[in-house]
Amino acid sequence: MKNFSVIRILSILLVLSVFVSMFAINASAATVSESESNNDFGSADTLTLGNTMKGKLDNSDVDYYKMVASSNGKINIKFNHAYADVSYGWYVEIYTYSDGEYKELSCSIVRIRDVEGFNLPTIGANSSKAYYIKVSNYGNAVGREYQIVSTFTSTAYYEKEFNNDYGTATAISLGNTYGGNINSSSDADYYKITSSSNGKVNLKFNHTYADVSYGWTIEIYIYKNSEYKELTYQNIYIRDVEKSIPLPTIGAVPSGTYYIKVSNNGNAEGREYSITTSFTSTNYYEKELNNDYGTATAVSLGSTYGGNMNLGSDVDYYKITSTSNGKINLKFNHTYADVSYGWYIEVLTYKDTKYSQLFYKYVYIRDSESVDLPAIEANSSGIYYIKVSNNGNAEGREYSISIGGTTPVTNYTVTYNANGGSVSPKSKSVQPGESVTLPTPTKNYTISYKTFFGDGEPDNQSVSVGCKGWSTSSSATSASYSCGSSYKPSSSTTLYAVWNSSASAKLSTVTPTRKGYKFLGWSTKSTGSDVSYSAGASVSLTGDLKLYAVWGKDNSGNDDPNPTPTPTNNDTNFFEWLYGVVLDSILSLFAIVTFPFWIWFVL
Repeated sequence: MKNFSVIRILSILLVLSVFVSMFAINASAATVSESESNNDFGSADTLTLGNTMKGKLDNSDVDYYKMVASSNGKINIKFNHAYADVSYGWYVEIYTYSDGEYKELSCSIVRIRDVEGFNLPTIGANSSKAYYIKVSNYGNAVGREYQIVSTFTSTAYYEKEFNNDYGTATAISLGNTYGGNINSSSDADYYKITSSSNGKVNLKFNHTYADVSYGWTIEIYIYKNSEYKELTYQNIYIRDVEKSIPLPTIGAVPSGTYYIKVSNNGNAEGREYSITTSFTSTNYYEKELNNDYGTATAVSLGSTYGGNMNLGSDVDYYKITSTSNGKINLKFNHTYADVSYGWYIEVLTYKDTKYSQLFYKYVYIRDSESVDLPAIEANSSGIYYIKVSNNGNAEGREYSISIGGTTPVTNYTVTYNANGGSVSPKSKSVQPGESVTLPTPTKNYTISYKTFFGDGEPDNQSVSVGCKGWSTSSSATSASYSCGSSYKPSSSTTLYAVWNSSASAKLSTVTPTRKGYKFLGWSTKSTGSDVSYSAGASVSLTGDLKLYAVWGKDNSGNDDPNPTPTPTNNDTNFFEWLYGVVLDSILSLFAIVTFPFWIWFVL
């Protein structure tokens, strides 16, 4: 009897243990029924997350259910029902209680002929926050049972509703992947990024593929100078590749604040997505916003800097301050793709309070992956800018610019050869990239007059020759550069003055005189008697000009009423005079010496 009692007690305990075990299992995933009346927020049935709630609508009935998250995470809700080929069903709304009011998160119509397990939009839940499900009639679903199956996943990496503006944005810890979904067509999800140092933020947008044309609009903003400024704008479609759609990289600065905004583009309500984030700390990436000279990213020589075009209208500026004279080599690097668009690169200098373009170049994505840009001929303390802008559709494509150190360059010497004239200075030394102002040389031809025994010889005349300019050829007849113009040498060089082929002048009007002679004009030959020019005549000079007076004997003292002067050259007159003097002297000497003989002969 005693043994029987022990056995009986053990049996009872075993049954009880099984019952308790079954109760514990069912309690962890229990199915419960609504308790009427649960027709408003205040009387809502509590739905313990992880459980299933059964319910059905009576006439004019509305069912409310309340869920409270135990931690940050996401709540997945499936609305189950029996299938029937009818068009009506239920109207299911999800709310949250925030800032003293009930705010709608999503609204879905579930038709009885829809799939029997209908997924409602996932809720990004905050710890200890209350969320509500409201089920109302859509057509004629009275008396038809439904079930709400809830599951909860504790995670810090999901959006926190409401996060519909900058102030409520979900804070992102870089290096993680954050999930989210658009609850309604008007929903927008904001995520906030705060960088810890200089670097770049890489973002990828992931989703599940479906062959539909709608999707999401992704915008990235920066908060700077008390203003939210858009960095990038991109549409992503659900039929795009499922994973790793890169968003434009953000060039971040210490404590910089950036926002990602995800909104509906069509009919993406309830479709989950995720954003993968990573951060690379580096001083060698553009710093947004760097869209003008004043915000240009300062770069160091001998380094490579990365960047990308966030928008079609985006412009990236980089500032170089040279510390010495020399040449700075530049290379533009990118990843190849067989497309015709790319970038427009300009290099400018800031001098005399003015920004001036030094050169520009188009680089296409289908070009070689490393493209040499023209070198900068830098001056000590010179300020230069590299400007990168979009040429087509290069948004989001990363590039890099390699900036060489300063290579010393010997100054260039420009030597001025006046080509028969005079010039000052004779040469000019300039730094590479600088210009010189070309001087104006001078050149003169001289007209000289010779009269020998005449009086009133005219003064010599100096006649200026016109200069056409300068040429690199000593025999040039036309100038390549004008006097006073700016000339930028690319090496040491000699420039030659180019002169006009002739110069016009008027001879002196002074008429020389000579006793016993008349002035007939001027000859170009010292022994000639032909007159080449009269006094005051116009001449064209191709060099110095020497003129000699031509004289004619004045026979005005003879019987001829109209004496004609006999032309005689200056030099001929001189020799005739000399001949006469010598001959007279010889005859006189002969007469003196032979005088005694003639006396003896006569006597």
